[in-house]
Amino acid sequence: MPTERSGSSRSIPNWLWPLALVLLLARVGFTWQESKSPPSRDELVRWRDFSAARAEAVAMNKPLLIEFSAAWCGPCQTMSSEVFSDRSGAQLIEGATVPVRLIDRQQEDGRNSALVDSLQKRFKVDGFPTLVVYDPASERSEQQSGYGGAKNTRDWIAHSAAQVRWNLKR
Repeated sequence: MPTERSGSSRSIPNWLWPLALVLLLARVGFTWQESKSPPSRDELVRWRDFSAARAEAVAMNKPLLIEFSAAWCGPCQTMSSEVFSDRSGAQLIEGATVPVRLIDRQQEDGRNSALVDSLQKRFKVDGFPTLVVYDPASERSEQQSGYGGAKNTRDWIAHSAAQVRWNLKR
């Protein structure tokens, strides 16, 4: 009399278990890496050279938005992704200010350009990111260090640009 078998007659090859474990660990590793440095989105803000931006700001009667940043700065990358790559954030920045980005290269190159050094000293930049809304005509400025989220940053830029312009008209 033949014996009845229950279930599948095929067994799982022994090499599949280690492969499944390697794939699972790779997925966990990639997920962790993405959370540490999410894929970047293209920025929508058109950053200008400082000299050209200064002339444009004077001609258009707008303040400059100066972003002091560094390539190694995690909060800078997050702000880039959440504010400068966001359509409403870019529209606000382009409408209210003339944007300039200054990258600190001290860690990578051992020094900064003379322009970056002089502006960091002028605005007393001691951390990244630092945003400065600056009116070259009146020399008035507002400054914020650190990144407190997309909404807070957009609100701060709008308020500071209006404040600097309001101070101009007084």
